[in-house]
Amino acid sequence: KGATQLLTGSPGVNALLKAVAAITPALEENFNVEIIEKHHNKKLDSPSGTAVMLADKVQEVTKADKNYIYGRHSKHDEFSMNDIGIHAIRGGTIPGIHTVMYCGPDEVIELNHTAFSRDIFGNGALTAAKFIVQQQPGRYSMDDVLK
Repeated sequence: KGATQLLTGSPGVNALLKAVAAITPALEENFNVEIIEKHHNKKLDSPSGTAVMLADKVQEVTKADKNYIYGRHSKHDEFSMNDIGIHAIRGGTIPGIHTVMYCGPDEVIELNHTAFSRDIFGNGALTAAKFIVQQQPGRYSMDDVLK
């Protein structure tokens, strides 16, 4: 399993990634994982890079390798505990909504991040720039910035 790079400039998305890393191991054996991402109708990639980062983070912290299942059209088999469902919704002017669902016996946990504008990425980049100018040469991620 490879380590996920934190490539987004959004502090909130990075916090969501940390939350996913913290909660997933405790739920791995009894909860299915579903990731739903929603974006505006002009977005070209599907699933979004953030949705894939979230799935990669789940994969990184679990014992068993996970299979990524993109949608369920034409699927007629049982959903395995080793599957991560990834679903993309496109419509209107939604800047970005990501939900990680943990669906277990008689309960569901949802972790959400909503971007109301793309400004979050610019603000995150400025925060990272202020951090990096005070550091020694090296390799840093948003994880380091947000400590």
